[in-house]
Amino acid sequence: MAASTKLKWRRAINQLKYLYEEFDLITQICKESGSEFEVYYRKYCAKNGVDIDGLNRQHKERLDSLYKNIKKPEAAAPPELPDDLEVQEVLPGSLVLSPSREPEIHDPEHSDEDREMHEIFSKLFKKIAVTLHPDKVSSMDISPFLAKEMIDAFKSARTAFDERRYFDLVEIAERYRIPPPKNYALQHKWFQGESDRVKDVISRQKNTYNYLFSECSLESDKEELIRDFLRRLFGI
Repeated sequence: MAASTKLKWRRAINQLKYLYEEFDLITQICKESGSEFEVYYRKYCAKNGVDIDGLNRQHKERLDSLYKNIKKPEAAAPPELPDDLEVQEVLPGSLVLSPSREPEIHDPEHSDEDREMHEIFSKLFKKIAVTLHPDKVSSMDISPFLAKEMIDAFKSARTAFDERRYFDLVEIAERYRIPPPKNYALQHKWFQGESDRVKDVISRQKNTYNYLFSECSLESDKEELIRDFLRRLFGI
């Protein structure tokens, strides 16, 4: 195996890890800015004589459709919403529309390649479990601190495997000197494909009103965003 193949594999892992961290950060930004958007939206409407309750009654059928189509966590895929709009739930009873589909970091649809990778890393997870499973750790003559560290690493590995964050599995395996799978070229291809998918998810996340509001530094920018929101929601 050429040394460059393993280096490309390592770079692909690092890139995907960075993108997941970026997604987690942007998701948190959207979550926190959602409530700020809601408060600003209501203040703007009150200041400018926009009767939210009246508009809600007037457009009840459309709003009921949007509320009804909020994607639940257990759903396989979100339904299409009218006019390419989508509902994002940010607080109980609080909705923010997005011009594009709400992103999901975990794709429920698995290709043959995904299943093959899952099998590959299933074997790695089993190797990790042999070393770090709580039953194994409890039989070792080690300090409580080290035992807790190993058990926490096992829990992290299980989460990483379930969520297909295979780069975390590789990192945990290497920390405990467990050899990762050697089919670097196959993994490199899959990691690159995942990076492209996560980039697309991040791009769509950045197109939500939550995130766009967090990027507004001027009052004029915030007001323009609210006006766009009202146009999309109520056509005004």
